[in-house]
Amino acid sequence: MDEDLMKNYRADFFLEVTEILEKANEDMLKAEMNPKDTSIHNAVFRGIHTVKGGAGMFEMPDVASFTHELEGILNIIRDGIIPLSSALVDVILEGIDHINLMIKDYAADRKATINEALVKKFNAIVEEPHSISEITKDTKKEIAEPDTDPGAEPTTTQPEKEAEIGAQTMRIDESKLEQFTNVVGELLIARNSYDYLLNQIQHGEKNLEEGLKLLKDNLYQLSGLTNEIHHGVMSLRMVAVRGLFSKFNRIVRDISRKQQKPIAMITEGNDIEIDKKIADLLFDPMVHLVRNSCDHGIEPSSVRVKNGKPEQGKVYLKASQEGSMLIIRIIDDGKGMDREKLYNKGIKAGLDIKSPEDDAVLDVIFLPGMSTKEKVTDISGRGVGMDVVKTAIQELGGNIQVKSENGKGSEIMLSIPMRMGINETLIVESCGDPYAIPIDFIAETMKISQKSIRSAGTNHIFHYRGEVIPVLWLNNILKDEEKHKDNLNNDELSLVVLETHDHKYGLIVDQLNRHMEVAIKPLPDNLDSIDVVSGVSIMGDGKVFLVLNPDKFVGA
Repeated sequence: MDEDLMKNYRADFFLEVTEILEKANEDMLKAEMNPKDTSIHNAVFRGIHTVKGGAGMFEMPDVASFTHELEGILNIIRDGIIPLSSALVDVILEGIDHINLMIKDYAADRKATINEALVKKFNAIVEEPHSISEITKDTKKEIAEPDTDPGAEPTTTQPEKEAEIGAQTMRIDESKLEQFTNVVGELLIARNSYDYLLNQIQHGEKNLEEGLKLLKDNLYQLSGLTNEIHHGVMSLRMVAVRGLFSKFNRIVRDISRKQQKPIAMITEGNDIEIDKKIADLLFDPMVHLVRNSCDHGIEPSSVRVKNGKPEQGKVYLKASQEGSMLIIRIIDDGKGMDREKLYNKGIKAGLDIKSPEDDAVLDVIFLPGMSTKEKVTDISGRGVGMDVVKTAIQELGGNIQVKSENGKGSEIMLSIPMRMGINETLIVESCGDPYAIPIDFIAETMKISQKSIRSAGTNHIFHYRGEVIPVLWLNNILKDEEKHKDNLNNDELSLVVLETHDHKYGLIVDQLNRHMEVAIKPLPDNLDSIDVVSGVSIMGDGKVFLVLNPDKFVGA
């Protein structure tokens, strides 16, 4: 067989195995909740058997041998020799994790190694199925696979390979593809009409005035189809957030078992769609947040019962949509954050915090090296994570907010754009140069008189719909002080009212131009340190302009 063709088949197999193992993981968690549902047991067995067959065909003897041993455990469950228990689920999940590791090794052209201690455990259970508690206890220390521990700090090599297997391919709803194909067909018809009209004008069959009118109509049609294609391509990239949320069931379950704290994970808004690339990039930050909720937030059962709470703690993952932003809330009903400790840590770090009740005290958790944990575990306490989470969310163009109430729990709210690449913006001018402001931040635009702006010490304020908001000058933010002084003398000013998650304020610009959909590209390296700018784009005339980041205007 052709070598390139075999390579493609192997790549397809790696992707298929990844999906099968993810499904087997989910099914085992369902089986643990419904141990008598034999259809789930059979589904897991079929998946593992498929992996074994494929591994044999693609010359992966280690994978084929190990999956055969795991089938032995699944068979004694299917045959009713032993009922499914949490201890048995632990063993099967260990086996699934190890298959996943070996597949990644083969995908990276590394030598795969069978975990002999795990195989020994499988064989012992098959031979003495009713002694599973003793077997798992005796062999626990022999099994050492840190990469499968949901509490371990993420490494730099393994996640990269995992992303390489799974992130380059995605499944698309056939109806979306069919709709997209129809629009492309209409685009070809519009293009042919354009050629026909040009030909008529060139041969004098249409006079210039009539021809220009028809070309203009054709341009409107092309514009509409271009917008449809844009939205069609964006819809092809969208996936339900359910896929992201489902990955955390295993993490919560394993921490619950490891710390002997009953924890349930509850999800809402599973059908909301998000760009697949954003979903992939959100996983690592959310691992930190979910892990912290389970470890820092949820108390031991004895403490919860003593405080009048249900024995089982709850972690909620809730998704909702606000405009073009996805809102994800990670909520736990645990003990809440220790404001006193955070306050002391913040003061020690030199932050200006008035008291433990100050809302700003919760932002202390984002300081590098920050941890209130007295005991370091493999799940948390090292003081790494939350600053990385904040940076990752901001790099996605999003924001993170924290709420916490002592004794009742905590809430982390992530606000992230649902799509990447193309955004609707308002084009404004400053010092003769165009700049784009994302529409999501704009509450209103208006013309105001210079007299309506008041001075408040060194700041300026404006009365806007019953509230007082601060006023900033874009020229001043961009460090053009002379132009800012010139604007102070204008009788009429162009004002853009902006709303971010933390502030509402007015922005004075030289001129309001027009709305425009723009393809936003990352900043070049020499501009990467300018935090008031989030990207660059290109005008129709080829002129490059900057896309502004209103979140960073206050304090700039």
